[in-house]
Amino acid sequence: MFQTVGDFIGDALSKNYLDRSDLFTTDKQVLVKVKKYLSRDKKFYYLWTRMNNKVTVENNKEDFDKHVFCKSRVVDPLFRNEAGKLLRFSDTFTKWRKVVKDELKPKEYFLKWGN
Repeated sequence: MFQTVGDFIGDALSKNYLDRSDLFTTDKQVLVKVKKYLSRDKKFYYLWTRMNNKVTVENNKEDFDKHVFCKSRVVDPLFRNEAGKLLRFSDTFTKWRKVVKDELKPKEYFLKWGN
């Protein structure tokens, strides 16, 4: 999602369909401004359809268009146990410890979009 939106906005900025100040407005204002270019620009229209989930994408390590990394969003909160001691959730629940260990690694994707 972040990659497709970023590609779309980047293309719009590079072609002066948007300017930097537009990024501080609302989504609706940006969309109104860029929609007029969709019928005039094939690449821009393709990025639009890709951003709106109209283009298939697969994770393909052998044949990809973009190699991206996503940081972890896993959390390991503190809590007080019955004795009032402050602990990490993963220190108490071993299943969660494994989740935290596995999920802390950045996610790596090899994105291949269809046509």
